[in-house]
Amino acid sequence: MAPRKKTTLSKEEIAKKKSEQAKRRLEKIKNDPVLLAEYKEKERLKYLKKKEKGQRKCVKDMTPREHRKARKNWVAYSSDYRKKQKIQENTDKYANQNTPPSSEDEIIPEVPLLNKEREAEARRRSIVQRKKEIVC
Repeated sequence: MAPRKKTTLSKEEIAKKKSEQAKRRLEKIKNDPVLLAEYKEKERLKYLKKKEKGQRKCVKDMTPREHRKARKNWVAYSSDYRKKQKIQENTDKYANQNTPPSSEDEIIPEVPLLNKEREAEARRRSIVQRKKEIVC
């Protein structure tokens, strides 16, 4: 009988498999306090080494151009994070509203918006309106 050939995985499959393994490894580290302390120490040393080489800069050491670029990245990262949080929140709300109660006694009341949420929503709407006025 001839030896079987290995099936080759595509680059995407390999990357996906690798990231899943990394997630599992990190999860294991985060669940063990001793491993977590070691991991944090390693990361701190790695950061300090990069800082010595000049690969990491403090804001006070940046030129104005570098600072603008970094700030632009921070804004983009923050907005992406907020979008993901909003999507997750909406998904959870949708699932809670459309999932039937598990028993007759368990009835989920409709939760009204809190004052802070109303204020945040109003602030967001006014910002959007101002941006529309500027664009038009």
